[in-house]
Amino acid sequence: MRNLILLLIVALSFNLSAQDDDEGYIMYETVRLQPNHADLAGLKKAMSEHNKTYHKDGVYTALVWNISSGPDVGKLVWMMGPCTYTDLDSRPSGAHDDHWTSQVLPHIKSQKNGEYWRQDDDLSYKTDEQSPMVSISYVEIREGQVHRLQGMLKKVSDVVKATDDGQPWSVYYNEFRQGWKIGRHIALVSGINSWSDFDKPDNFRENFEKHHGENTWNAFNLEWDDVFSDGWDEIWTLNTDMSGPDGQ
Repeated sequence: MRNLILLLIVALSFNLSAQDDDEGYIMYETVRLQPNHADLAGLKKAMSEHNKTYHKDGVYTALVWNISSGPDVGKLVWMMGPCTYTDLDSRPSGAHDDHWTSQVLPHIKSQKNGEYWRQDDDLSYKTDEQSPMVSISYVEIREGQVHRLQGMLKKVSDVVKATDDGQPWSVYYNEFRQGWKIGRHIALVSGINSWSDFDKPDNFRENFEKHHGENTWNAFNLEWDDVFSDGWDEIWTLNTDMSGPDGQ
């Protein structure tokens, strides 16, 4: 079941991310941008200038991703971090805000889904590696099923770590409440090198039963349907020209 392996869990605002070790946690700010496609050259120039001036490195590093599949295909994701809430108090302002307002926003039709995603360090794997593409699966939790979430995700995480195929995989929780209608509770993220990765054999079911025992896969899928009410996938590709760091 490729979608389980490729889940970039970005996630939930039910205080699941309130872990004991608040220092050093990994969190990203993201916002979705609808470009004015009549002036993509202008957007590329302005966004590149903005990020390479104000978001080149450190906790305020900004990457821009092209959404290449799913309902928001053609949009961009502006992502800053990893950072903490305390870092946000000192984020770039002044000339930064003026440049964003006067130079970048004229090339943007709309902004939506301003969100903060916090990583579950225990469940995630090889998170220090940057991939040129990511596969993200957003999942929505059924009302009343939050207490079963960690157990479900640990089963997946254990298989990913035991298989050790070299690809990073992360679980993220949406820090602020989205409600049951908006959803976007959790994002599961898997790094991929290229589209050809999707042509590789999908051995997740086989690896799952090797780790958890024979005939455990079907029961897991039934439990998954009980816990999660919906989900959808996106593929993101890194836009190096618009991102802050040189060579990204």
